[in-house]
Amino acid sequence: MNRDEWRSIATAPKDQRIFLYFPGNSQWCQFVCGEWNQDEYAKRPRPYWTHDREWFIGVRAARKSQPTHWMPLPHPPPNEEIIDET
Repeated sequence: MNRDEWRSIATAPKDQRIFLYFPGNSQWCQFVCGEWNQDEYAKRPRPYWTHDREWFIGVRAARKSQPTHWMPLPHPPPNEEIIDET
């Protein structure tokens, strides 16, 4: 499978950050970087996909609007030597 293809959220890894895609009816953004939240410290855990916009929309809205697809994050750029031109 190509790294640049969206995949069903059912196949998403739950141990790393990934790109999450939300359906077009989302009012705030269609894709964000996120990860699986076990919600392990809650009295009654309800695991869900959390993301970088949760701080803005709140946990309740993040739980209500869950992603349908995911994609791996790209590899970081190669380390390049910094050339001091001074």
